[in-house]
Amino acid sequence: MTYIQKLAASSTFSVNRASAVWPAVAGTCAAAAAAFCLPVNVNVYMTQLGHEMAVPPHNDRQDVRI
Repeated sequence: MTYIQKLAASSTFSVNRASAVWPAVAGTCAAAAAAFCLPVNVNVYMTQLGHEMAVPPHNDRQDVRI
């Protein structure tokens, strides 16, 4: 199933550990990890046009940059 098909099946589609899927994201993660001497991970959330909220309000255990 393609990303487009998965997004069509739900209002939001997510890709956890996007660095494993997209080389450009992997490069960004590597640069940030080297700069901050901390582990870095990127999750990508895609929400259909017209939906106001991708994920309900919540807390994360780690620092998050949006």
